[in-house]
This record gives sequence, structure tokens and C-alpha cells, in this order.
Amino acid sequence: TTARQLDTLKLSFSEQNKALRNQLNSITNEFMDLSREHHAQTDAFKEEKRRSSQLVRDMNELEQQKRSLEADLGEENRRLTNKVKEIEDDYHNYKRASAERLDDLKREVMREQDKFSSKEREFQKLQKHANRLKTERDEMTSQLGKTKEDLHRSQSDNR
Repeated sequence: TTARQLDTLKLSFSEQNKALRNQLNSITNEFMDLSREHHAQTDAFKEEKRRSSQLVRDMNELEQQKRSLEADLGEENRRLTNKVKEIEDDYHNYKRASAERLDDLKREVMREQDKFSSKEREFQKLQKHANRLKTERDEMTSQLGKTKEDLHRSQSDNR
């Protein structure tokens, strides 16, 4: 009976051992699966962290570019504003100078018109005087002609 009990115990121990081995293998396989999953998640986390860090660097770079562009834009805006002011100033100066020049030309035209009017009046006076002198000359020439005729007649009569 003891041998039989011993055989039964051995069999029982062997079955328990087999069951424990199976359980150990199952736990080991599960552990290996969890370990692979953990490594995969760790790798995915590291990749996500790397991508996140890259995104942060890219965002910082873009922010720097934005600030640089804003500064460039501000500078260009100031330059263009100054250029517009300069052009406006030049335009107003040109407009003022043109108005002054136009006023000068108008005054010069008026002076020339006054001179012309004065010369025209003087010419008309001289023309009237010349006409009077011509009339006097014609009268004197006529008178001289009559006087010569009278002289010729008188000389003829004296002969």
C-alpha cells in the first residue's frame, strides 16, 4: 500500500508538476507578450516624443521666422511710409514752386502786355503825328507848287 500511495503521490506530483510547468510556460509566454508590447509601446512613445520634440523645434523655428518677417515687414512699412512722405513733400514743393512760377509768369505777361499797350499808344501817337506831318507836307508841297506856278507866270509876264 505504501508503494501504491507512493506511486499515486508520484503521479499526483508529476501531474501537478506538469500543470505548474504549463502554468509557468503560459505565464512566461504572457510575460514575453507583455514585454514585447511594452517594448513596442516604449518605442512608440520614444518616436512620439522625438516627433513632439521635432514639432516644438519646428514651431520655435517658425516663430523665429515669423518674428523676423514681422520685423522685416515693420522695417519695410517704415521705409515705404518715409518714401510716401518724401514723395508727398516733393509733390507739395513742386506744386508750390509751380504755383509761384505760374504767378511769376502771369506778372511777366502782364508787364509785357503793359509795355505792349504803352508802345501801341506811343505808336498810335507817332502815327497821328506822322499823318499830321504828311498832311502839312502835302499842303506845303501844294502851296510850293502854286508858288512856283505863280513865279513862272510872273517871270513869263515880265518877259
